[in-house]
Amino acid sequence: FLDPYIENTNLEGGLLAETFGEVGAALKAIADKSVPQLARAAVEEIGRLFAQARADGDDARHAFENDGGEAWVDRIQARIVKLAPPDLLVQEGGWRSERGGHAIVYIFERASEDLFYFTIINTGAGIHSWHPSSTKAIVSGKMMYRTAMRIPIPTNRITSREFLYHLFRLKHVRHES
Repeated sequence: FLDPYIENTNLEGGLLAETFGEVGAALKAIADKSVPQLARAAVEEIGRLFAQARADGDDARHAFENDGGEAWVDRIQARIVKLAPPDLLVQEGGWRSERGGHAIVYIFERASEDLFYFTIINTGAGIHSWHPSSTKAIVSGKMMYRTAMRIPIPTNRITSREFLYHLFRLKHVRHES
């Protein structure tokens, strides 16, 4: 995520936990120094979401490496269920294999009692090949790509333990290619 703007930097794709940590710390520093009061709460909340995503990613890696993946998923599932509209939960996702992997960001957004929006944000290599773009969307000399997809999903499906377990297992357990 942010790849249209940070291509060829140490924040580009792959290491989402580190990216969440660095961006979250930068947002906190910005909010503390130069953000008008009206926007400060939003910037601080984004920083908090990213800091939590960093901690969750570190916990998930440890849990799945030590046969605790199911318990970790149970904790995340409980947090998702407790979200109230319009609360969000940001998590790192993607997949890993013997030959590499790919980082993806997941956002769980509670819309109502019965509905969530699940946003999938692609990161890293491939944005030039796989995502729509427009020459009208050039900002600061860089092409902008649409790297996110927001999908409405019923609450009972997005909070399914089986769905969440397999979704996060793809990221935290290396699979044969």
